[in-house]
Amino acid sequence: MFKNSIILENCLSYFISDGFVKEMFQRCFSLLIKKHAYLDIIILWLVFMYILISPYTKIEERMNLHAVHDILSFGVTKGLKNFPEAIPRTFIGPLLISGFIFPVKCVLELFFGELKKPYLQILLRAALGVFNSLAIIMFRHKIIKCYGTIIGLWYGIFQLSQFHIMYYASRTLPNMFAFGVCTSIIGLFVLTFVSVIFRFEIILLTMTYALYYWVCNVVKIREIIKTCIFSAIIGLFFSIVVDSWFWQKYFLWPEGVAFYFNIIEGKSSNWGVSAWHIYFSTYIPKLLLNPLFLVLWGVSLFTRTKDTVNLLVPNIGFALIYSLVPHKEWRFIIYIIPSLTAISAIGAAHIYNKRHKSLMFMIMLLILIVVTIMTLCLSLIMSLISSLNYPGGFALHVIHNDFNLREGGLEKIYLDTYTRMTGATLFLQYNEKVIYDRTENPKLLSNSTFFETIDWVISDISLFQPKGNWEIKKYIKGYSGIGSRQSFNSNILTKLCPNIKIENKIQSFVYYRDEFRNFVQIK
Repeated sequence: MFKNSIILENCLSYFISDGFVKEMFQRCFSLLIKKHAYLDIIILWLVFMYILISPYTKIEERMNLHAVHDILSFGVTKGLKNFPEAIPRTFIGPLLISGFIFPVKCVLELFFGELKKPYLQILLRAALGVFNSLAIIMFRHKIIKCYGTIIGLWYGIFQLSQFHIMYYASRTLPNMFAFGVCTSIIGLFVLTFVSVIFRFEIILLTMTYALYYWVCNVVKIREIIKTCIFSAIIGLFFSIVVDSWFWQKYFLWPEGVAFYFNIIEGKSSNWGVSAWHIYFSTYIPKLLLNPLFLVLWGVSLFTRTKDTVNLLVPNIGFALIYSLVPHKEWRFIIYIIPSLTAISAIGAAHIYNKRHKSLMFMIMLLILIVVTIMTLCLSLIMSLISSLNYPGGFALHVIHNDFNLREGGLEKIYLDTYTRMTGATLFLQYNEKVIYDRTENPKLLSNSTFFETIDWVISDISLFQPKGNWEIKKYIKGYSGIGSRQSFNSNILTKLCPNIKIENKIQSFVYYRDEFRNFVQIK
């Protein structure tokens, strides 16, 4: 017994000694360096940074955001009954996110008390951001496993320097719910499942991968059909069961409705029509951002032809087929960007490995490093500019925090459509002493008595022409363009871009009705 106590004492002394701490530090440091795991940490950190820079949201994110709000507020017994949508979207993504953040919310409230709804919106976006960040990290480690550490290193660097994926990783677009699954697990079963539930356009990506696998004799056609049908049945079952319940409609398949509305009826063109080549001439370069990607693709094709073709053909095939649809947006093809970035990483790794063998490769490497750093700086500037696109959310924040709302009685704030489209979500409508009016009916709004019961109005000046005792309390400015710098107030954007003028214009107004004075226009 005495001997055992001596052994235990020696073990404890070792664990608390400097030697143990030093050894553990060396092991952790070795792990970080060996597979460049610090890049994984930076990926997570950058997504969180973008959330804090732009905490507000826009109309495209509204459905999923408000679905999570309703699930957290009312449970699974109610759907979005007061939320008009042209076409329904699935509740499965919001349900999963709600299931994840609810216990986190409960734990946080044990230590800090009740969380205000704006913090829940941050928590929701952080949860989705972590999911998509982990998907990117998993994809990077698959690249390391398949192609080597150096290619994985360059992939991580390129992915960090891109703007759209990192900035939108936490945004509740339906595409970003699908993005994480498609990136972390590229397979026919998963792609079919995700297309049936989240975004039906992914079925085209499934088809291009299936066709490529079949042509290359990787999988037999019978196995492809069997896998896709089985996955589609499972996806349909979950979607119909969950969404029929939440939308209170029998046998509802949201992505089927969306496909019929957008493709069969051709109504997606109502949101605009683009040239057939815009994915290749504009959106892919915009998403990759680094102007050297075509050069790197050429190097990749020349040095590792098979690996490059495996990544290139199915994804470019998807973009080609999807170009037949008149309405085009960059987010429709965001799923192919990790694979295209990996091709660039293959080319960059070849240049890096040859840097000591030729002066030309050393010069190319230096150019690549400089351009990538410039791309990252551009992404950070773009994030700061993008933060100016949410005047509605900022205006509502201003009312809650900069003005003393009347005590002892309810105040009424009217939020116009533009305000709600640019950030004034249900998560920001949290004050129990305030009634938030979201009337859209033109007849009611044109009634002269409607605004007599309103205390505050957030509106675009073109939509609200005040009559009576109204005062403009605050101008809310937003991004309106970029031009040459002539005169601009000094701020972080000016310091980063001394010769560029970031143009702002008034986007929204905060009005207050004062019973004892006439309308005042503040200049």
